[in-house]
Amino acid sequence: MPFRFRAAVPEDAPAIAELMRPESARHGGALWGDFPAERIRAWIERNQQDQMPVLLAEGEQGLVAVVFTGASHRQDDPLPALMAGLHQGGAPFYFYGPVCIHPRARGQGLLGALKAELDRRLPGLKPLLFIQATNAASMKAHQRLGLSIEASFEHQGHRFYLLHQP
Repeated sequence: MPFRFRAAVPEDAPAIAELMRPESARHGGALWGDFPAERIRAWIERNQQDQMPVLLAEGEQGLVAVVFTGASHRQDDPLPALMAGLHQGGAPFYFYGPVCIHPRARGQGLLGALKAELDRRLPGLKPLLFIQATNAASMKAHQRLGLSIEASFEHQGHRFYLLHQP
């Protein structure tokens, strides 16, 4: 299935929230946190100011994936500050994630295509992300893309891995 990529606009927030709802922590999914439309809208608007994409993938049936990014200077929340403090890499980085792919689009190479599109849109920047230790599927998928575990840490009583692209 061919996918089309584009940067999200604030008006996409309700559709993104709907895509992420079943995968959010509140609904038993593997994504850390919950993602109401208002929060997503604010994230998109902030990213537009920072010239950082919230990348969408669309297929024949509409929205099938989203991956959030964040500027490395945005460390006003505890988790990004913790991640940046643990990161030992020398290359400029951006915060990557969360990423959510609709079940009907999984297993088609979409995660790799999303990562390649981000590489194209953010030349010279390397992704820095965290994955909850219990999310083995995401760990395996991101390691297949060449991302490596840099550190492990605890946050709010949960274990996470910090991954980066060497």
